[in-house]
Amino acid sequence: MRLMIIAGGMRYPSGSGRAAAFIRQKAGKLSLFDQIDLLDLGQNPLPLWDEGVWQGEEKWRQILTPLRERMQAADAYVLVSPEYNGMASPALKNLSLFFDERTTGHKPALIVAVTSEAHNGQYPVADLRAFGAKNTKWVFIPDHLIYRDIGQLINENLQMTDALLEERTLFGLRELRLYAEAMKDVRNRHSFRTEFKYAP
Repeated sequence: MRLMIIAGGMRYPSGSGRAAAFIRQKAGKLSLFDQIDLLDLGQNPLPLWDEGVWQGEEKWRQILTPLRERMQAADAYVLVSPEYNGMASPALKNLSLFFDERTTGHKPALIVAVTSEAHNGQYPVADLRAFGAKNTKWVFIPDHLIYRDIGQLINENLQMTDALLEERTLFGLRELRLYAEAMKDVRNRHSFRTEFKYAP
């Protein structure tokens, strides 16, 4: 089983990057997944989508082919999104434009929202649940996490100051693993559409 954690912040370093590193550490200690891949979009930003993707332009082929291989290898995802103006991360939304169900379809995802404030953080969850799975066909598991006041919540040594939230994080990862196992059978039995023309 392979897990991919995507830090959706547009800065580096960032609070979402720290949250993603914390989750990777916890997932590793639980030994739920054989491999854990971390993609930080602040450190590795993608260009904005344009129609060259549909046309299979070489520049897009070079960018997307290795990334598609990484994302396709994953059995489950953790999507870490900072809150931008009451929305999910534009970088994370941009990423979702490049892949359809043949790459990410019918694979479970745990949403983790991050904010530097002591309040809010719920908006990226609502945004992703409403619009994040149309073409990707991510299957968002019922639970999600909100990391508020991230600068105080997780220190530089990747220690969390909220014991209850840490336990909820472990619970979410265990639940994600169960969904990953169950969804493998769905993918094996599902007949994916093949008429998409824009995937390089």
